[in-house]
Amino acid sequence: MNEFGMILIVACVAAFGILLAKKVGIVEWLQVNGNDITHELASCDFCMSFWAGIVLWAFLAVYYHDVTMLTYAVVSCPLTRMML
Repeated sequence: MNEFGMILIVACVAAFGILLAKKVGIVEWLQVNGNDITHELASCDFCMSFWAGIVLWAFLAVYYHDVTMLTYAVVSCPLTRMML
């Protein structure tokens, strides 16, 4: 699969995970019970999309043995943000 296809798939999976976390109440729980940094991160869709992308790309980088895949998180972050 080419890079753009993987970026699009990871952006979709990250957006789904964030929306599911909002629906279940995990994001609200982090905003209420977390410290100041956690509250700010959970309030920002761009921050959540970046960190969700980093986690997903870290798993893919380990699976494919390619550390440069972590740089794709920067590209997939705005796509995830637009999907939210």
